[in-house]
Amino acid sequence: MFVRFPLAPLLAVYLLGILGAWYYTLSPWMLGLVILVLGLLIYILQTVKKIPVSAFFLNGMLYLIIFAFANFQTQLQLPLHQFNHYSKVIKSFPSAAIVELTDWPVKRNQILTLPLQIRYVQNKQGPCQTQGRALVKLKLHQHSEKLKPGDWICLELKPWHKLEVQHPDLFNYNAYLKKHHIEAIFWADTNWTVLKKTNAYTIQYWPEYQKNKWLQKLKTLQLSSSAYALCAALTCGYDDLISSEEMSAFSNSGTLHILSVSGLHVGLIYGLFLGILKIRGFHRRYPKWSFGITLVPLWLFILISGASAPALRAGIMCSGIAFGNLLFGPHRIVTLNILLGTAWLLLIWDSFLLFDVGFQLSFTAIFGLLTLQPVFNRVIKTKNRLINYLWKGFTASFAATLVTLPLTLYYFKQFPLFFAVANVWAVPLCFIIMLLAIGAIALPGLLEPLINGIVAHLYDFLNVFNHPHWGYLDRLPFNTSDVVFLTLLLLLFYSIRFLNKPALWFLLPLLILIWQITALFQYHKEIQYTRIWIHSQKKSTAWALQYHSKAFVSEPFHSSLYRYVFKPLLVLHSIRDHEHTLYQGFQTGTETWFFKSNARQEPLNVKTITTLVLSKNALFDSAHAVQYSSLQNVLFTADNSENFMNQFERIYRRFGVKTERLATGTHEWKNLR
Repeated sequence: MFVRFPLAPLLAVYLLGILGAWYYTLSPWMLGLVILVLGLLIYILQTVKKIPVSAFFLNGMLYLIIFAFANFQTQLQLPLHQFNHYSKVIKSFPSAAIVELTDWPVKRNQILTLPLQIRYVQNKQGPCQTQGRALVKLKLHQHSEKLKPGDWICLELKPWHKLEVQHPDLFNYNAYLKKHHIEAIFWADTNWTVLKKTNAYTIQYWPEYQKNKWLQKLKTLQLSSSAYALCAALTCGYDDLISSEEMSAFSNSGTLHILSVSGLHVGLIYGLFLGILKIRGFHRRYPKWSFGITLVPLWLFILISGASAPALRAGIMCSGIAFGNLLFGPHRIVTLNILLGTAWLLLIWDSFLLFDVGFQLSFTAIFGLLTLQPVFNRVIKTKNRLINYLWKGFTASFAATLVTLPLTLYYFKQFPLFFAVANVWAVPLCFIIMLLAIGAIALPGLLEPLINGIVAHLYDFLNVFNHPHWGYLDRLPFNTSDVVFLTLLLLLFYSIRFLNKPALWFLLPLLILIWQITALFQYHKEIQYTRIWIHSQKKSTAWALQYHSKAFVSEPFHSSLYRYVFKPLLVLHSIRDHEHTLYQGFQTGTETWFFKSNARQEPLNVKTITTLVLSKNALFDSAHAVQYSSLQNVLFTADNSENFMNQFERIYRRFGVKTERLATGTHEWKNLR
């Protein structure tokens, strides 16, 4: 196996080196010294023929060098080993700084978020050159909207409020920022000045400017709001304009990946031009011209779309395939080696990509297409082109989704049931819409009605999967153990296929049996608990209650809080039956909880309440507060005012009632009796 795929073990050792840098930090100088000594040792052993050296020893040395290099290179990207990182330079706030914008500002709720690089910081000794990426938030006004990528501005940095305290089972925004080299979020006043305006033709920011120009051109077309939003997503990956209902349609049908400019779009464009050249055998008679004709429009599309990371990965891989075909011919290259080489190059450039969800999903999906789709294609063999197309489309979706299934369950706690069926029709339609959107710039009057009609048909098709009964499998209790067993099943399948060991087939039913028994015990363990989750925010508060095998949620199922906060938590704990409720009080064992968000709202019996959750200043006075005679605990959520909490904390403390202020984020109480 490794003879055919020599990069596989080398890449595996490199990945271990990256992971090792996160859990065991060595001195960079020590790692550099190890690499130097091992390199000299191997050189001496190979040149001095009197010393016999076995191939095993040399391979071990090579793997150790690769491991040390990956560890060393990863540590250099950590702020801990960057002597002039801004986290080590900024000593006090506010701090004057000169920064360079790295992307277009993001506008949300009258607040502008600036992604930037910090270039200089003012210290007591004077201006100090520094480095490091950060986010700066400032109030929106007429001058701030003119900021562009590459601009240098001078401002005062102030600490932004702490990020929300999130439940450990939810998405960790702090970790997400760190994996993208962003160590802090700052606040800046409006008294900033622009020091240097960028040149739109700068190579570094040229893709961002082309992407913005393209969006402006799309706005000039007479497209419906849905059509414009979809065209912007398909050509530039800009999906902020797509409504929540339309996003749900893509999500429930398993076609959400279409909305980001990724390997799918790049691969389709590469296949389109390659297919056109094959019509008359042009690619065989003029291979060099074919090489240029396929790659030039491919990279123009990547740059105009904003050069997103998935598109760049796919572009490098397609270029490698085209270059291999030109030099060695299509029958002498191994596409899987090109995929592994592309992954290695990108990880050398940025080790943190290993922790990026998009990177993991795109490469595992392509790996599934290269390894599993040919196996599935051999199941049905026919000369009918329509059946071949439908079967290949089905097997492509099935292979990619099957291999990425452990990652999908781990990150999103969601299983798209109809992914194979929906992708067969949705992918070609979206590709046609993308091509028509590009052509509509030249022929607007002819193509605009056609785009609007196809987009309307696409949403009619996808809305079928928004039916509530289709989402039953989406509510099944997938958890970490399912991810582990699915990964083991995939590894066993690949071991049987590549190592040619049919005797291992008996392990598949055994592993599935162990999986189901483990899931059964896990389910019965989880339903023994009673849990309450409170999501505390500055503007509102929401909650969910798990009572044995059922959950009650204060948020409707279409809300973002349910989809991204409560649903992942409930599914993680094997709770499949969810119910939206308007009740505010629940009894759990010997405790009675009451969620009070309205001053006039009262339970049927105020004397039985043991835990009171207060939000939105929902008390009148001291008499109103002490009417709960059985009260033991009072929880103040983040949407209460400071004066309100101070006033009623003093009152409750006089009566021996425990009080607690809930910070912004999600809080959990378990096994309440």
